[in-house]
Amino acid sequence: MAPAIVIGAPYGSTKEQAAAIYANTFAQLGFVTLTFDQVYMGESAGEPRHVASQDLYAESFSAAVDYLGTKAKHVNREQISVIGISGGAGFALSAAAVDTRIKSVVTISMYDMTDIREMANLAPEQLFQLKDQLSRQRWDDFENGQPDYHPSFPEEPYDSIDDLPNHDELTNEWLRFYALKRGFHPNARGTATTTSNLAMLEFSALDYIKEISPRPILFIYRNANQRLNYRMLIGILVLNVF
Repeated sequence: MAPAIVIGAPYGSTKEQAAAIYANTFAQLGFVTLTFDQVYMGESAGEPRHVASQDLYAESFSAAVDYLGTKAKHVNREQISVIGISGGAGFALSAAAVDTRIKSVVTISMYDMTDIREMANLAPEQLFQLKDQLSRQRWDDFENGQPDYHPSFPEEPYDSIDDLPNHDELTNEWLRFYALKRGFHPNARGTATTTSNLAMLEFSALDYIKEISPRPILFIYRNANQRLNYRMLIGILVLNVF
């Protein structure tokens, strides 16, 4: 029986991009690996397209564990772990907080997409204005018959890094991968529908992160100011995860 790893793609990304790189690497090391497109994204079903849902995104990790523990007969049910990348990492932790079948968690360059308040550093009046704008957008979406959607990445990849538009440092970093041929995928436009941010404002993915203990968590990040600009509720760092 073999250990297994579920790899969750970054927010707005697809399984063929960064997640597949990790899945292929760990498969060569003897792990059974499974990665997926989130609901409403990529090749997964769901209408309207590009809608982000915090609870369904967490549920996708548990659904992957369902599959591995039933359909993959050579998987050891007691050795299933998850990896969450970038904006997908918070949902991996949210799933692990309630799904005890997940035996360990690794987050890579994590963003908690449900922590918009702190990431955007909004004053109370700015937060109200944002919620009011998004709430009223729902009426427009209903009347238009489809949700408002503004993708972050181009429909076609740029040929060279020299051709990329110049933005802030973080956006430039994303574009150097997702907007060039090496990382581009037509199903990955880099964001969700405009009103999806309301779902991210409703609940926090990390409210019950302490309940993952004593199962281990490994946080991997490069820049504390960039990646950890939200509240980190526990300090469990381990090296021997799997």
